[in-house]
Amino acid sequence: MYRFLDQRLSALDEGGQFAVKSVRGWVMAVADRKCPADAIAPLFLDRRMIAALAPFYRAMTLLAVHAKMQLGFARPCCPVVAEGEALLLALLDRTSDRAAVCAAAVAAPYVEALQQAVMELEAAMQVAGLAPGSTGR
Repeated sequence: MYRFLDQRLSALDEGGQFAVKSVRGWVMAVADRKCPADAIAPLFLDRRMIAALAPFYRAMTLLAVHAKMQLGFARPCCPVVAEGEALLLALLDRTSDRAAVCAAAVAAPYVEALQQAVMELEAAMQVAGLAPGSTGR
């Protein structure tokens, strides 16, 4: 997670930028008391990743409700990666120990559900050519 923290968005690959933009859209919609799925669906449609919306939504909900710590997220105009965004990037990064990151992120009963959601999201990103394994080079 820390390798992504405070990294410039411009240094992220396309998949990383998409993930951060999606997270920020989800968080802003929740803050505005709007449906986050409706708010970010156009991002997923534009990338032909509508099938990834459900696992992304599940992952974000698990992090929002069952996180072991309060996570920080940046506003859409911020040029660097915030803590909560870095966590999602670490979950999507194939070089990370996903099980350990999930266990550190959410309470024990929800670790497996978070792992499953992230694996489904990563698979959809791979199909769309967003290669989450190369995020944050």
